[in-house]
Amino acid sequence: MAKMKSEILKNYLILTITMLLIELILRPIVGLQYLDWALLRIIISINFIGLFLAIIISIFPRVLATILNFVLIIGVSVYAFFQIGFNNSIGTFISVNSSSQLEKVTSYIVDYVTNYPWYFYLILVPLLLMIILQSAMHCGQKTHMRFLAFPVHTLKKQWISVNAVQHTVLI
Repeated sequence: MAKMKSEILKNYLILTITMLLIELILRPIVGLQYLDWALLRIIISINFIGLFLAIIISIFPRVLATILNFVLIIGVSVYAFFQIGFNNSIGTFISVNSSSQLEKVTSYIVDYVTNYPWYFYLILVPLLLMIILQSAMHCGQKTHMRFLAFPVHTLKKQWISVNAVQHTVLI
């Protein structure tokens, strides 16, 4: 039970911190202020979403949970990245009401992305930080490989059994 709680906490912190960093980077780029009631609402929502996703992700094995964390972080980062670009080129955020404008963006997608100012790419910094931190967390563990936290001891058992079979065949 304690291990499950620590996995929930780890997943919660990874997801919540990443989403908060993305929001805090997004606000000055778009021209929104930090001291706003909307930011408080977003922080509360991010905490609930992070906790909900952390509970769901913690049900899965550690390798799959790590992969799901990365997929979610990449998804949120890419979504924020395109939200900024859409707001910059069309003047509004992506929504159901603005879906008719998506056709204009998709017709010149290369120009759309290459015309981003350099500071739009700051949205991807939390993604890079989480990748570095996640790989650093697993780098110090002797029983896990880097990045995906796949148990090495299972690989060693398979390798030893394969070597034993090859060794027996050779003798």
